[in-house]
Amino acid sequence: MKEREIMNTQTGNIALIDSLEEQAIILFRENKINESIEKLESIWHSCFEQPPYLHDIESRAWRICVSLIALYKKQEKYEDALIWALYATQFTNRILDSDFICAGEIYLKMNKLDLAFEMFDKAYKSGKARAFKEHDDAWEFYKNYPTTKQV
Repeated sequence: MKEREIMNTQTGNIALIDSLEEQAIILFRENKINESIEKLESIWHSCFEQPPYLHDIESRAWRICVSLIALYKKQEKYEDALIWALYATQFTNRILDSDFICAGEIYLKMNKLDLAFEMFDKAYKSGKARAFKEHDDAWEFYKNYPTTKQV
């Protein structure tokens, strides 16, 4: 049975996604990072209606985003990580504080300070200081960032 045929039912889709995700995890454990990324991106594009954040299946699409963010960050490919981090902020069925903080931290790595502040500000407006739990550097940056520019 072809993968596309299995996807006709949500149960089949869940089983397929889980199976493919397990393959990506095995590739990661074998230190085949690029192959793991390719597998995860394939899941994203073939197993979810696009845009997936509108059609997530039991948080699996979000989980694919988070995995891709981690893999790209591990490779220090911050622009690629940022793409997935911004996707992660689109999932309306989740509390987004940590997703905004993740995107902000990537912007910091890229030295895009205004954009980092913008992401941190979204997290703060949603979850106040508690949103920054375990993100001390992000919290310090946010608290101390000048919000008005000197002319």
